[in-house]
Amino acid sequence: QEQEQEQEQEQEQEQEQEQEQAQGQEQDQEKEEAADGRTSSSSRKRLRVKGRGKSGQTSVGCTIVGNDVRYVPASLAPVLKLREARFNEMLGHVGCRLGIQSRLLLVTEPLGMPAEARRDRLSSIFEQTKVSHVLVGPDVLFAAARSGKLPGDADYPNLIVSLSTSAACIVPLDGAGRPVWSATYTVPWGAASMADHLARTVSEAAHPSVRHFITETLARFLLRTEASVATSEAAYGDVVAARSSDDGRVVLQLPYEEPPVVTPEEAAAEEERAAERRAAARARMAAMREAARVKNHETAVADLARVVADWTATATLRATKAKTRAPLAPQLRRLADRAARTSSPDDPKPPSFFLPAQVAAELDEWEAEAEAAAADEDWSLLEVPEAELDEEAKKEAARLRAKRAIAAAAAASAEARRARAARAAEEEAAIR
Repeated sequence: QEQEQEQEQEQEQEQEQEQEQAQGQEQDQEKEEAADGRTSSSSRKRLRVKGRGKSGQTSVGCTIVGNDVRYVPASLAPVLKLREARFNEMLGHVGCRLGIQSRLLLVTEPLGMPAEARRDRLSSIFEQTKVSHVLVGPDVLFAAARSGKLPGDADYPNLIVSLSTSAACIVPLDGAGRPVWSATYTVPWGAASMADHLARTVSEAAHPSVRHFITETLARFLLRTEASVATSEAAYGDVVAARSSDDGRVVLQLPYEEPPVVTPEEAAAEEERAAERRAAARARMAAMREAARVKNHETAVADLARVVADWTATATLRATKAKTRAPLAPQLRRLADRAARTSSPDDPKPPSFFLPAQVAAELDEWEAEAEAAAADEDWSLLEVPEAELDEEAKKEAARLRAKRAIAAAAAASAEARRARAARAAEEEAAIR
């Protein structure tokens, strides 16, 4: 047992020594990496953190594989308009994977430039970079988005650099060669300087391989930009003629598709079909509006019948007749107006059509009485603060407030009735 304990103690001491040596080596390595401008070990650990994208879904965690990993040098950060700390943070946020492959696929959109300038650009790309393929054509990203895979060899690169006249597009590819559209980035520089600067940066980077990289905005930007570019077979021919095949690298050309030719007869038939579709849409909208009008009219008539029944029931309550009819009078006027507005356009009806004759006469009489009573009433008591009134005065003030509310409702109803009568007279005069 003593021997076993001694052996365990020796093993623990050896493990502690190994850990101290490993820590010392790691510190030395961090110093060397800091001197070389590479990502430190602490930054590597941060890359393992999973993040959340805009949609709320957890992104893929970073994968670190032993000593085979080549980290992105600090010289690449200013090219992407990011500081090194921000660059590493974004890599960890989107679950970026770093690898040792250096195959790049450069996509050029040469339209809108002279043929000589396009040839110079391709020559510069082949001379200053280690790209394996150049894919030509403004519709290449559209084709990749439709098919889910880029055309070409089975040995796909892991990064696309798309050079257009306004910006450079960096699109990563997954292991199957499919573009990761949600992880694109743009470098908005001028065409010539952008191509040279990007080519020089790619050459300086030993192993520039970044996957699942950065934002969603570039895909929308690029597709929106390329949608306005016209294609022509001659432009494709100029670019293909500029390729360099002496070193084994090739230029892939997408097949050019001519737009379909439309004859005048086909155009006329299409216009007729469009007119029929528009007429059908107008008919559907008219039917929907008519159904809504009928429904609103039925609802207004039903509500008016209910209020008329309540109005008639108050005739037996002589003592409280004025008080109970006060809230019903404006409802009768409003519902009668609604029923008139929603009546059939072919046979419009006035508001009085929907009110029984007796109810209409009683309503007019009630409004006239309420207005007359309000004109003869002394409202000065309501101007006195309630704290200065005795009990009898408070009761009288409450009676006056109720009466003034009734008078206000009656006045509003009578004013609306007079306005409707004036409009009807104007319409009749205009018709005459």
